[in-house]
Amino acid sequence: MDSIAICHKLITQYMNLLHLNNNSDIIGENTKNTYHEFLNHVLSWNPEWLSDEKYDENFPDVINDITIIPTQQQYKNVEEYQNVMFPMLIHEFWHVLKQDFAELMKQKRNLRMTEIKSSEPSSGVMVTGTKNDQIYSFIVIAETSSKHFPRYGDLTILKGSDTTQSITVFAYVNLLKEHILKTNDETENKDEKKLLTYELLTNISFRNNMISEFSLTTVSFLLQHLSLADTLNFLPQFVLLPSILRPTAYSYSLSTRIEHLDPSFIITKDNLNLMQKKVVMGVLGNIEITQPKICFVQGPPGTGKSKTIVNLVGTILKSLGRRKILLCAPSNKAVDSLLLQLLEAKSTFDENGLTIHIVRIGNEDKIDDSVKEYSLVNQALRQKENRRISLFCIKQEILKQADVIVGTLTSCYTNRSVTSVFGLCPFSRLSIPLCIIDEAAQATELLTLVPLMLGVQQLILVGDPQQLPPLVLSEAAKNHGYGASLFSRAEKIFATEGINPIITLNTQYRMTESISQWPNEYFYKGVLKNSATIHPLGICQYKLFNHQFPQGPDGYTNVEEAELVIEMTKLMKTNSQQINDNISIAIITPYRKQCELISKKLESTKMKENIEVNTVDSFQGSEKDIIIMSCVRSFGLGFTHCPNRLCVSLTRAKHTLIIVGNFNTFLGNKMWKSLINDAKNRGVYINITDKTAKSLLKKNIIADNLKEESSTVSNN
Repeated sequence: MDSIAICHKLITQYMNLLHLNNNSDIIGENTKNTYHEFLNHVLSWNPEWLSDEKYDENFPDVINDITIIPTQQQYKNVEEYQNVMFPMLIHEFWHVLKQDFAELMKQKRNLRMTEIKSSEPSSGVMVTGTKNDQIYSFIVIAETSSKHFPRYGDLTILKGSDTTQSITVFAYVNLLKEHILKTNDETENKDEKKLLTYELLTNISFRNNMISEFSLTTVSFLLQHLSLADTLNFLPQFVLLPSILRPTAYSYSLSTRIEHLDPSFIITKDNLNLMQKKVVMGVLGNIEITQPKICFVQGPPGTGKSKTIVNLVGTILKSLGRRKILLCAPSNKAVDSLLLQLLEAKSTFDENGLTIHIVRIGNEDKIDDSVKEYSLVNQALRQKENRRISLFCIKQEILKQADVIVGTLTSCYTNRSVTSVFGLCPFSRLSIPLCIIDEAAQATELLTLVPLMLGVQQLILVGDPQQLPPLVLSEAAKNHGYGASLFSRAEKIFATEGINPIITLNTQYRMTESISQWPNEYFYKGVLKNSATIHPLGICQYKLFNHQFPQGPDGYTNVEEAELVIEMTKLMKTNSQQINDNISIAIITPYRKQCELISKKLESTKMKENIEVNTVDSFQGSEKDIIIMSCVRSFGLGFTHCPNRLCVSLTRAKHTLIIVGNFNTFLGNKMWKSLINDAKNRGVYINITDKTAKSLLKKNIIADNLKEESSTVSNN
């Protein structure tokens, strides 16, 4: 079939869809359309700013002139909420775009780009806007045999030129249709050729433009940020709006159904503790009375929050019948970790007569191999065989039949298959009534609200505000509160009220009491009970080693400390028969450069394959039997001053935690002084004056004569 004929057919279909994202009818004429306002801002920027050195530290005027308003604990109305959040959303995306562009320049391989050879004569249709504030849509066509080309949702740099003029602008890929071109060339291993039909949105009209050839290069994934702007758009439609604007203890409270607990409700037969049962039965009670609710569950490290979520999912589906559950987390790593635990319980569900259909949505390249068979794409491809129906329609069928849909907070709304089936838009017929978000304290408030656009009425947030907060690149936005989660905002409000509806899981099963003692008292006010059973490894459980080694000139490395850490690792592996390849070991540090230094030094040993070296931030959500922390600093605290980062560092190890640092500089910080004084009082603070003093290290690490190491450590 002639390629131009195909394009014209596709263009006709696309032009009918141009206004799908125009939400003015949904949110009301008097409400600001934050989606188009955000898009207008971005498309008006000059791509050349990204490579201009003067904007490395300073902002272009169009961004600098946007006034940032601090976040509030309570909001009067939607307008106030939008006016606070929207400027910070703009500032944050500028920093994300700068970072993405810098990565693009480093990469220079597998760039997502394509050449545009023709455009539709009707291009230049104005989608929305006023005389001075317009967005134009136009259709362009490209042929490619590459796997790397701009995709739906990408922000691209569009470049075009002829003998008289050149154009460089940002263009947003609003729609993309791929069509495989059949050729007579039967050469083996020849790359498949595709015809790409794009609908691009820009802030200039190409209707009268004579430039016919362009190039498109992806610079960032804009759709995930447009989703946040759309969240502000849909805010008036959320049934949970009052709870978002003005949280109260009553509106966030769980049902007290625990008093009527029937053990048979717990389908996994797990021996849940009292607080875990309270969460499961409380959420079940809330759902039964069909009252829109947001509920918080604080899960400190090792308290079994993932087990609680799995039991919650199973119990809901068993007790209340088929209903959709959306299971989310901020990162792919957290999503897949939770999904693996749900799949481990699936056989138990089956044995008890509960068959659940699970679908993992999201970017196929970012889904862990261990769960890829459950991805929407793979399930659709398996069902596509011998069926004369489009893959898109099959995906819709799978989503309609799914009991549990699992994905990141971003992918739950950037996936077109999902939004074509579920949501508040007129073309979405179904909704997802319940959403459970794991690691909710790591998500910005706006990101937490994204699932509500799928019609969610019950939102369960599970997380720990004492762990690392959301990552925000804009210092201005961070300083004005954009980095706070909804969890942390509500926690501050409830702290001033007589009733705190946040349920805290209070029994930890991960760490020996030696490790958990100080973080329990300092970060969790002593509420955690120890119920960890840890087998002995023939080494100490908890030590702080103080040395006098200086940090490097950059402040991000400490060579002699790195050597000391490696020496400790060697000592443990060579002097304890219990430490074998089945015992997990990690070295963590606040700084990426120290990670690289330690990894390089480990290469000269035979231990590198069995030891993970990572930053504290990357290690959140993980655990190991043995952890050594390299603090690096000898002047100023840098990253190590952050309470959340220290809390993460101290709560990852199960059996042994060793903290190594030049602690004289840390004593000026109240938090670190408390930790150091506690170690001194407990006799686990050791001064090292010579890195070659192996006898001193051995005496304090190997457990031959250590009182703290017993044959079995059981803290009940």
